[in-house]
Amino acid sequence: MEIVRLKINRVIRHTVPSKGDGLDPQIGLGTATESLDSIARDAIEARLVNKLGNDSKCIELELDDHSPSAMYVQVLELPKLNNPDFVTQSQQIANRLFTSQTSKAIPGGVLIVVDACFGSPPRAMIALIKAEVTTGFANQNTLKFLDNLLLTDQSKLYKVGAFVEPLPGANTPCEVFVYDAALTLTDQSALAKYFYKSFLGCELPKSGAFLTKAFYDLTIGFINKLSLGAEEQTNVFNAIVTYLMTERSAVVSPSTFAQRYLPPETHDDYLRTMKDKGLPSTFPKDTTRLGSKLGYRKLTTKKGITIRGRAEIFKERIKVHQFMDAESQQQVIRIDIRDQIDSQQ
Repeated sequence: MEIVRLKINRVIRHTVPSKGDGLDPQIGLGTATESLDSIARDAIEARLVNKLGNDSKCIELELDDHSPSAMYVQVLELPKLNNPDFVTQSQQIANRLFTSQTSKAIPGGVLIVVDACFGSPPRAMIALIKAEVTTGFANQNTLKFLDNLLLTDQSKLYKVGAFVEPLPGANTPCEVFVYDAALTLTDQSALAKYFYKSFLGCELPKSGAFLTKAFYDLTIGFINKLSLGAEEQTNVFNAIVTYLMTERSAVVSPSTFAQRYLPPETHDDYLRTMKDKGLPSTFPKDTTRLGSKLGYRKLTTKKGITIRGRAEIFKERIKVHQFMDAESQQQVIRIDIRDQIDSQQ
């Protein structure tokens, strides 16, 4: 999920115990939203983007519960509520989490509800952070708590469910993503299912559309981490569009893609990444959830210059060259655009 210009509007936290915490464990419900200064907001926003935006363990889910009382229905109301009603609704979500934790083996902890938005025009997002931490850790003030949780290596201690307002024209009431360091696309363990299924009301993706999108997102993330030259990287990005849009095969095979388009020395790491995230060796190709991502290509330089165009024209008309500049003795790129200027602003 690509997140830009994330803005946090409100935050509230609740303490949700384990069913194994004594004879009669009680939920500690928050009664007011937290007061965060601009520095705190900026820090939390940056860390949420890091975990939800490009982390390879962030998996898009399919809605499973479509009833009037489904979690997504409750969550989508939150951005529209005033503060007192927001607090009450978030308390109901905390109670829902406690109910979902049916096994005494599921640890308790803290639920943090984050009301936010991102993008332009803004898209609403509600993030539900379940932190499975000790009492001493949980008793810290919210800023210190989130700082320690999201900044340090505590990824195994928390899960994040994010409900996102869909793009215009999308055939879904919302998009749902889960971050869980221990979860893969094929994980069916009870300790994983209680969060994404019982609590969030979702299922792991099983359709070709979801798996094709997961393949696309994971491959993009993998390529961005490679030390490729600008010209070679552009060619590989063009290859993703070619593979998914123009090749006639009805199935997607990460192995086939790697053999045809990735540098040989990266094949093992790439296929291991796909396997570790639970992607099958082959699955039906369905690009419906990718929308305009395959129709357009975008190139952005580190200084903020952006070139965007239809994928087929981008491939034919834009060439990227990387070379050593004799004067500065630095690697530079030259972008050739075989076209004419239509307008400027």
